[in-house]
Amino acid sequence: MPTRAFLFAALCLATVGGCTLEQVQSFLNNGVTVRVVNNTRYDVDPGVRIAEEDELFDILLSEPLATGVLDPGETAEFDFDCDRVGTVFSTDAVQMNLFGDAQAGESPTLQRSNDFDCGDVIEFEFTGDFGSFEVITRVNGRRIS
Repeated sequence: MPTRAFLFAALCLATVGGCTLEQVQSFLNNGVTVRVVNNTRYDVDPGVRIAEEDELFDILLSEPLATGVLDPGETAEFDFDCDRVGTVFSTDAVQMNLFGDAQAGESPTLQRSNDFDCGDVIEFEFTGDFGSFEVITRVNGRRIS
């Protein structure tokens, strides 16, 4: 995260250089953070995937995030250039508990410009055990249904 001094200096230089405030904000917020949280008592394979575009073909060929299996209470966080994240979602998430594997339902499919923008934080939180295992999806702390 840039410090306040850095942001102030960048703003001053950009203004002197003729940049508009929108251009400065676009430069400073040119990323998307994807956070994956295992808030359960068991290991979770989150199945979070990203695609550069929101077209069906790109979604079908989407790449999984390299989270691996998350331990209970573990959080994984990834920062991407905004252009790399057109669509993000969780599918086929699995919780490995004492009674076998539990599967969460699919998360909403989030699309850039519709559900999130550059500079946003997207969070997939896995909660519950056994039959109540689910994924809660948030953008900047706001729950998405």
